[in-house]
Amino acid sequence: MNDDNRISLKLEIGDRSYSLRVTYTEEQKLLKAAQQINEKLKQYRGRYSDKDMQDFFAMTALQLASRVMELEEKQQPQQNDDFVDATREISNELESYLKSIQRS
Repeated sequence: MNDDNRISLKLEIGDRSYSLRVTYTEEQKLLKAAQQINEKLKQYRGRYSDKDMQDFFAMTALQLASRVMELEEKQQPQQNDDFVDATREISNELESYLKSIQRS
């Protein structure tokens, strides 16, 4: 992607700053993602005062990755259903076409 289409974005995650070059469409997603990460880190800090920041990051990563996997599993049957429906539709159209050729 052309670097002209990118903007500078500074994200604060945990106690650190990260400077990135992103597109406008990526900007809002990344800001929201950073906000969610920071909220999870804050929750873990409040619950487990005896742990360090690395532990909080690990627990946050695990929780968010688990959520992504749940969403992917829920989406998979829908994708399969769409594929089966499309295959049936193509098969029906092909069958109709072949019948029309045989009549001719």
